[in-house]
Amino acid sequence: MSDDHSFTAHGQRRRSESLRLGRENRATFDFLEESDRFRVTIQRLTSSATHDVQLNLAGYAVSANAEYRVTFSGRADAERTLSLGFSKANAPWSNAGLYRSLRLTTDWAEFSADFVATLDETDARIHFDIGNSPIAVELSSVSLWQATENGVVLLPRRESGAAWRGLDRSSPPPVGTPIAGFSSWVASVPNPESPRSLGYFRMFAVLGTWMEADIVAATVHNAMLQGCECVYVVDNGSTDGTQEAAVRAGAVIARSYASDRYDEDLRLRHMNDVVAEVSQTEGDSHIWWLFLDADEFPHGPWGMTLREYLATLDEKFRVVGTRFFNHYPGDGPSYEPDRHPIDFQPLCEELAFPMCPSRHRKHPLLRFDRDGPRIESAKGFHTAYCDEQLYEPSQPAFLHHFPFRDKDLTRRRLEALWTKDPTGTTRATEWHDTHMLARFRSLDAVYAQNWSRVENFVSLDPINEIVNAPASGVAPRPWAEMVEPEHQHVKRWYDTPMVGVWKYASTGKFHYGDDVTYRRGIAFLDGRGTIEDWGCGFAHARSFVTESAYVGVDGSSQWADKIRDLREYRSDADCIFMRHVLEHNVDWRPILANAVNSFRRRMVLIVFTPFSDSTRIIATSQTVTSVPVPDISFRKEDLTAYFSHLKQAEEMVETETQYGIEHLFYIEKPDDEPAIDSLQRELEAWSAADLTPRFWWRDDDAVTDTLQLRRLLRIAEELAIVPAIAVVPEQADESLAALLSEADCCVWQHGWGHHTQTAGEFGEGRAADTMALEASAGQRILDRLFGPHGWQRVFVPPFHLLSMRFKALVPDLGYLGVSAGVQLTPPIDHVVEVNAEVDVMNWPERRMLGDLAIRGRVAEQLADRRTENTDPTSPIGILTHHLVFVEEDWTRLTELFRFLQSRGAEFPKPAGLFPSPATVAPAAAREPAGVTVVITSCGRQDLLERTLDSFIKYNSCPVAAILVMEDGQPETNRRLAARYSDVDIQWLSTGERIGQIPAIDAAYRHVDTEFIFHCEDDWEFTAPGFIEKSLAILEANPAILQVWIRSLTDTNQHPVLSHCLFAGDVPYRVMQPGHHTEEWGTWNGFSFNPGLRRRSDYLAIAPLASFNRGEEKLAYETERDLSAFYLDRGLLAAILADNDGMGYVRHIGSGRRIEKPA
Repeated sequence: MSDDHSFTAHGQRRRSESLRLGRENRATFDFLEESDRFRVTIQRLTSSATHDVQLNLAGYAVSANAEYRVTFSGRADAERTLSLGFSKANAPWSNAGLYRSLRLTTDWAEFSADFVATLDETDARIHFDIGNSPIAVELSSVSLWQATENGVVLLPRRESGAAWRGLDRSSPPPVGTPIAGFSSWVASVPNPESPRSLGYFRMFAVLGTWMEADIVAATVHNAMLQGCECVYVVDNGSTDGTQEAAVRAGAVIARSYASDRYDEDLRLRHMNDVVAEVSQTEGDSHIWWLFLDADEFPHGPWGMTLREYLATLDEKFRVVGTRFFNHYPGDGPSYEPDRHPIDFQPLCEELAFPMCPSRHRKHPLLRFDRDGPRIESAKGFHTAYCDEQLYEPSQPAFLHHFPFRDKDLTRRRLEALWTKDPTGTTRATEWHDTHMLARFRSLDAVYAQNWSRVENFVSLDPINEIVNAPASGVAPRPWAEMVEPEHQHVKRWYDTPMVGVWKYASTGKFHYGDDVTYRRGIAFLDGRGTIEDWGCGFAHARSFVTESAYVGVDGSSQWADKIRDLREYRSDADCIFMRHVLEHNVDWRPILANAVNSFRRRMVLIVFTPFSDSTRIIATSQTVTSVPVPDISFRKEDLTAYFSHLKQAEEMVETETQYGIEHLFYIEKPDDEPAIDSLQRELEAWSAADLTPRFWWRDDDAVTDTLQLRRLLRIAEELAIVPAIAVVPEQADESLAALLSEADCCVWQHGWGHHTQTAGEFGEGRAADTMALEASAGQRILDRLFGPHGWQRVFVPPFHLLSMRFKALVPDLGYLGVSAGVQLTPPIDHVVEVNAEVDVMNWPERRMLGDLAIRGRVAEQLADRRTENTDPTSPIGILTHHLVFVEEDWTRLTELFRFLQSRGAEFPKPAGLFPSPATVAPAAAREPAGVTVVITSCGRQDLLERTLDSFIKYNSCPVAAILVMEDGQPETNRRLAARYSDVDIQWLSTGERIGQIPAIDAAYRHVDTEFIFHCEDDWEFTAPGFIEKSLAILEANPAILQVWIRSLTDTNQHPVLSHCLFAGDVPYRVMQPGHHTEEWGTWNGFSFNPGLRRRSDYLAIAPLASFNRGEEKLAYETERDLSAFYLDRGLLAAILADNDGMGYVRHIGSGRRIEKPA
C-alpha cells in the first residue's frame, strides 16, 4: 500500500496509535505491548517533507492556556532528528502549542517538552514527524502530563473510532467518525443549507483501460450520461480493440503506452498528467474530473446524474467519495455489450473501507481549480493528494463495480494477468494486485454462485491488519435491497422514459387518485383552444373536456392520439394539461421546459409528491410498469423557475393519492394570447404611433478567445449590430484582448472574478471596501489588456446582484454607469443605469428559452415603453451568454434580430447609452502610497515571472516604485525587463551572488519611502487589497512591526494568537511571540515572507548583514535573530484575518531552495 493513509502494523495495538504515510512513502509500524515500545522502519522515502511519515497518538483532551508536558524515551538506528508536535487530531488541522525538533542517537534517552495549549480540544494528538530521514526510530513510554495545583498529573487517552474498524458489509458509520490508524486527508461535512455553489464548471472523465473492448463503450456512454463532456482514455497497450471501441463510443485516446507488467504507479502518473494538461489547455476556472476504471459505473444520489449533484454542492468541496458496490453475475447472461451491467447483475455487496472518515472506498471525483493547489488522484482512486485540506460532502455518490462479465472472456483476461511467462514472471504482482488475484482464484465459485468459496481480496492485503476481513465468503443481495428507495434509480443512456412503461396488456384501464384535480385543471383550460394532455396514459382527462378539442400525447398508450417522447417533443398547442408526469421521470427538466415553450395560452401542471428542501427521488415502484418508476419530490423553486416569468397561481388540495395531497399550478401566457402574435401586434402598435423601437445587445462572461465568441462577433458583423461584451477581468487573457481589439464591439467590465458568493460578488453582505478594491483591480487588468481607452468603463455585476452601497460608489470609482438585468435595486440619481431586461437564457436547463417565451418578454418590454411606463426612447437590452449557446441557439437568435430589424427596429451602439467620459466627473486620482515594493530574486526567473504577473494583476494600491533586486548578474533579467517594459520596474543586481541578506540590504538602500512591501521571487498573489489593508494596520498600531498576508492555515507552523484586533474595519491577529522549536529556535514573528513593514524599523538595525558578521548563519537564523531584536523593543508581527482566512499569497517555491553561495 502506498496511499496517504497506509501502514503495516504488527502486534496488538491497544490504543489509537497510527502511522501516516504521505505520497508514495512506505514504512512498517511495530507495537511491542510488553514494553510499550514503538518501532517505525522506513522502507522507502519519495519526499523530504518531515510530516510525510508521521506517528500519531490521538485521544487527548486539553484546555486552552493550561500547561502540559510530553515525555518519552527514544533512540534511532543511527543519529538523526525528528520533530515532536501536539495538535488537533481532526480537520481543520491546527497546532495546539508544541512543535520542536529533537535529536536521537543510538542510545536510549529520555525527553521532556513543556508547552501551553493554545486551544480547547477533545481529540488532540501527540505526533512524531520522521519523514526527513530513512533511519528507523524506536519510542517508548510516550505520555502527556498536565500541571495542576496539586502537581503534575498523567492524562489518560480515549479510544478513537475503534468501534468502526473493519470491513462493513452493510452501511457506513456516522459521518465524520474517525477511523483508527488512518489520517483524515479529507474532512466529510454536510452540504450547507444555502451552499455557495459554482456558477459554472465543466466536467470530464479520465478512463484507464487494458483489454476491455467488451465493456468500454458502455463505460464511456455512462460517463457522458453522468455529465462528462469528454472521456479521455489512457490505455495500457490493449490489443483487443479497446481503443477502437472507446473512440466509436465518443471517447478521445489521450495516451497509449505499453508495459510488460501492470504498473499502477505508471498508470496513475499518465492519468494525472492528462488531467493536468487538459485542465491547463481548456482554460476554465473549475473542472470536475471523474477518474474511472472500465468496469466502474457511477451515478449521483437521489436519482441525479453526477453533474446534477455536483451543481448542488458548496464550492469548498473539491472531492466527492462514493459508496462502493461489488456486483456478481446471477442466472442468465452475465453481460451484453453497450448495456448497463446492472441490468444483468443486480446482485451486489457493499464494501466500505477506512479510506476516509466516512469509509468511502473510492474518491473518483476531483475538482481542478485554476487558482487552487493541484489535486491528484492516488492509487485506485481511493484517496487524493493536495497541499490544502480537502472536503467532501457527507452525502456520497454511488459506484457500481462489474469485474465479472462473460465467463470465458473474464477468464482469459485474468489468465493474461496471472500466467507466468518463461522467466516465471506474471503481469500482475501478488503483493500489490491482491484484488485481481482474489478474482482469479474465485472465478469458478463466482459463476457457480458458490458464495462461501469466493475469496476476499482484503484478506490478502496489508490493510487487513486494520480491517480483519474473513478469508472468504460473500453475501450478495439485490441492489434494490442495499440502499434507500430514493437512491435506487440507476439511469441508462438507452432509457425511454415514456415508451413501454405501462403494462397495458395486463393492466386494466384506470386512473390514479380521485377526480378532483382532473376536474379543476380541465375547467381552467376548457374553452381556451385545443388541449394537449401530456402523458395522457389512459386518457381519463378526456371525459372532463366539454368545449375544447382534446389531444392525448404519450409514449406508448393505445389511448393516445400522438406517440411522442416528451423529452424531445414540442408543439404549438393552445393549452397543455400535465398530471403526474414529472414525478415519474428523472428527465423531468427537458419535459417541463418543452411544455412551457409549447403552449400559447394556458397550462396546468399537477404533481402529487410533497415538496422538500431539495429535488430527490423518495420512492420507486414497479407494480404496473415494465421498469422501476421513481417518485420524485421537488424543491418547489426548481419547478417554478421554468415559468417564473409567467402569470401563475398555485393550489394545494387533499386527495386520495399516496401522499394525500396534490399541487396544482395554473399558468398563463401574457394577455392569454400567443406570444408571437403579441410581439407582432405590439410592433404594429409602435408603427401606428409613429414610434421606433430600439434594442441593444449585451453578451456576458467573456474570458478568452473561443469559437462561440467568434461566432457571436461574426453574426454581429453580418447584422451590423455592435454588441457590448462583458469581460470578467480576473480570468481574462491576452487572446481575448487580441480578438476584441480587432472587432467592432464595446468592452465592459463584468465584476471581478465572477466568484459565487452567497449574496453575489457585488451584492449585499460583502464589505464595500472589499468590493471597491476588487472592482479597481479589474479596471487595472482591463487597462493593461485593452489600453485605458480601449474599453468603456461600464460595470456589469455578476448574477445581476448589486448592493446599494457599491452602487453608490460607482461614479467615485470612475465608472460611467452600471448595466444589470431586470432592475433589482432602486435607482440612484447620480448613477446612470442601463439594464438588459430580456435575458434569453433558460438557466435551469442552461440553454436558450423557447421562441414563444423570448418573444413574449420582448413584447412586454415594448408594451411597457409604448404606454409610457418607461421612456419609449429607452432601448431594450437583449442579453446572451455565448459560452452556453449551441448551434440551434445562434440560428434562433439571428432570426429574432432579423425579424426586429425587418419591422423597423434600430440597434444603437451600446457606447452611446452612457455619457461620454468628458461629461462625467473623473474619479479622484489616487496618489501613490508611500510604499516601495522590493522583490528579491536569485536566478529563478520562471518563479519571478509568476510572482510579477500575479503582483501586477492583484495589487490594487498605487505604489511609488517597484524594485527587483537580482542576487547575481544584471543580464539575468534582461528578458523579463523587455517583457515588462510597460510596467515601471527598476531592475537592480548585485553583480555577483552575495546571498539573501546582503542582497536585501542592497535593495533597501534604493528605498526612500516610509513603507516597504517586501517579497521574494517565489510567491503567487491571489487577491487584491493586501497593501491597503496592511497600511491601515501599521498606521493604527505602532507596536506592529510587519503584516503577514499568508493564509491563516499556512503560517509555516507558527502559531497565531486567537484574539482578533481591528484597524478600522480591517481585522488582524498577532503572530504568537516566543514560539520555540528545537529545529528553528525561538521565533517571534518577523519574517521575510511577503508583507509590509516600515523603513524606519529597518534603519534602526541596518544593515541586516550586521546580524551575521561572520557570514556563518543561514538566512533563517538571521531572520530568527532579527525577530528577537524587534521583540526586545516591543514590536510584534501581525497577519491579515479577513478574506475568509484564505490570505493573499501562496508559496510556489517548494523544492527550489537556493543554497548559500560558497
